[in-house]
Amino acid sequence: MDIPCEQCYATVRSSTQASDNLLPTATACRACHDDGLTPRSTPSPRFVARFNHSLHLKMGNLAPVISSAIDKKAYLAPPPSGLREQLNGTNPCEACHRGLRESETISKANFCAVCHGRRFTCQGCH
Repeated sequence: MDIPCEQCYATVRSSTQASDNLLPTATACRACHDDGLTPRSTPSPRFVARFNHSLHLKMGNLAPVISSAIDKKAYLAPPPSGLREQLNGTNPCEACHRGLRESETISKANFCAVCHGRRFTCQGCH
């Protein structure tokens, strides 16, 4: 089933802090899942201290920017195997949250500097 991310993660467009809890509500989960399980109410530890989903989503799908950097050999390092192929979708969430169709684990490849360039420092977000 191919449903929009925002159907479950309803507050993502208004999220401006990395600390925002974007997990779906139990009601949202039960709309599709009737397995009796209770969804987590507390997110996993974040790997960034600062992040603004709202701002990034207003820019649209960033996957073409990352793809272009890979194609021009301007990506930070040799990209992880299969990364380029994962950037062909039209879902703006999957530009950063790659591999969601295969796993619940979010890709943590270091691609921030592709857009942020020299202004980017690891300590700025971590």
